[in-house]
Amino acid sequence: MIVGMKAAVLYEPGQRLRVEAVQLSPARAGEVLVRIGAAGVCHSGYHVMRGDMAGKLLAALGHEGAGIVEAVGQGRQQRCTSRLCFDRFVERGGVSSSSGSR
Repeated sequence: MIVGMKAAVLYEPGQRLRVEAVQLSPARAGEVLVRIGAAGVCHSGYHVMRGDMAGKLLAALGHEGAGIVEAVGQGRQQRCTSRLCFDRFVERGGVSSSSGSR
């Protein structure tokens, strides 16, 4: 099942974010799919937006947030609760950093 959502997308430093519809694939092995309740852009993301700091673009900003776990991928090793706070930055091609708590 493909899930749709809106994301704040940055194409180029110094440009405005574009709120666009994006599609997510189902949770893969070791992943969770979270229905986002709130998200925010961290200070590092702000610096990437301004061009003060390098970052891989095209990027969907707002990786700090909270939500409800909708699906859990196979082989998930960590305990996963129904409510989740997260700090995860996902780039095209993989996860660059992550941490999570309930």
